[in-house]
Amino acid sequence: MKAGRARPVALNYTFVSFDGSPDATTTNAQDINALGVAVGLYRDSVTGHGFVRAANGAIKTVDVPGASETGVLGINDLGVIVGYYADSSGQLHGFKRNSTGAFTTIDFPGAVTTFGSGINDHGDVVGSYVDAAGTTHGFLLIGGKTQLELLL
Repeated sequence: MKAGRARPVALNYTFVSFDGSPDATTTNAQDINALGVAVGLYRDSVTGHGFVRAANGAIKTVDVPGASETGVLGINDLGVIVGYYADSSGQLHGFKRNSTGAFTTIDFPGAVTTFGSGINDHGDVVGSYVDAAGTTHGFLLIGGKTQLELLL
């Protein structure tokens, strides 16, 4: 072996398979926090739902009230989650749900669609939005105000 090159180290992993619901046709895990709580989305025969999977394996469905579809994309160590939902007209919006279960809609100003995809322990949210021209952009939401806009 040449100097400066490290050999790959074989690691022992444990895979845990799970579904968002017994009725799920597909399940996608999206994020996990330092406490082992995972979030994601699953589809049943009708629509998409978000889920939160506790470290002990218990799974809870998360649907934004009145939404026709929900997806959870991020979680912080305080249990605050972010994602997206479709309203009754099919319009996609971002959301944040606090640890007590209260939902807040996140819509980038002038956006056609908005997705919340990650959140830190300060409550800052990152995500993406699509403008009227169909271009996708990234955003950073700090303290309830968009601070940074990046073309993706």
